[in-house]
Amino acid sequence: MYDKEYLEYDKYGLKKVGCMRCNIPIKKRKVVKEEKGSGEIINVYAIQTLKAFTPIPYDLNTGSYTNILMCDECAREHSNTEEERKGMALQLKRGWVGEVVNSKRSQKEIDFIKKTVESLVVVRPTVFSKKK
Repeated sequence: MYDKEYLEYDKYGLKKVGCMRCNIPIKKRKVVKEEKGSGEIINVYAIQTLKAFTPIPYDLNTGSYTNILMCDECAREHSNTEEERKGMALQLKRGWVGEVVNSKRSQKEIDFIKKTVESLVVVRPTVFSKKK
């Protein structure tokens, strides 16, 4: 669980998104035809959802929350244990660092993100309260 990179990049950018827990592909890049304003048809990249997945919101120690991307099976099977939350945090760190590296950011920006995510902790499932 949580032991593989869930994001895959190539020279064109994001190629695949896997379940953060088991890495089964849940989204991938594909080419679609799009009409420009002039009527010309061009090929563009789009992200296609391959498998039913459930974004599970979790609170972070930063005071914000994030969605943990899981296939439906993992969303049903995961538990709110320390081991699971550590795996989630590891995937978030990998993802954020991978994103800045693959977007060809400066070494200074990469180092800043690495330092920022060092202390990241997934705290608990997010509970959204209803407004009255």
